[in-house]
Amino acid sequence: MVSEYLTPFLNIALMAFNFISAVILPVIQFLFGLGEVMFAKIFIVCILTIFLYKAAVKLVKSPNFAFIIAFIVSLLGIRIIPNSVFVSLMAGWYAFALLGVFIAFTIFFRTVWWQRRTIMFVLIVLFTAFWYFYQRNSAYIILASILLLFLLLDSPIHKILAPLREIGEKTKKLDLEIKLKQKKINDALAAGATEDELKILQKELDELASEKSKL
Repeated sequence: MVSEYLTPFLNIALMAFNFISAVILPVIQFLFGLGEVMFAKIFIVCILTIFLYKAAVKLVKSPNFAFIIAFIVSLLGIRIIPNSVFVSLMAGWYAFALLGVFIAFTIFFRTVWWQRRTIMFVLIVLFTAFWYFYQRNSAYIILASILLLFLLLDSPIHKILAPLREIGEKTKKLDLEIKLKQKKINDALAAGATEDELKILQKELDELASEKSKL
């Protein structure tokens, strides 16, 4: 009786498995290969994508489109690197160093929350799978645990950092305004501006410098 109720679900599960085997696995194999090197390539693509995203977003201005471009460039980039290099990067403590750089980058530079968390989740699954299928090395469980901790604390960490980022961005803006004002004063001097005109410009410069000192 119970098996009759389970049959439709088993059929759906079988159809899903067949779909994955027929469609998704060949795509994964084409992009990343299979086996140990697949996990290593996915790891590197995740790291590269978040770094390249910062450069891409300055060009296209759209965060989502920039993320897609960064992901595609990362996929193309890994195809020119020998498979042995990827496996070596996952060995020993190299993965810890790469992960540390990744976490530091996402903390100190502004990144889109869903992109950051998606990559963290993918890496958690990746390291757990790598531990399960290859050598049961405790290093990969430690890596997954570190990422899980940062994933759970992602929101409070970035809420704490938000005011610091705002101060940094405001400082950069004031530095640019001060530089432009100094250039304006130099241009005015070269053009023979009056003393009153120069005083007005100098006062504006002093106000910008004072505002910066208060940050």
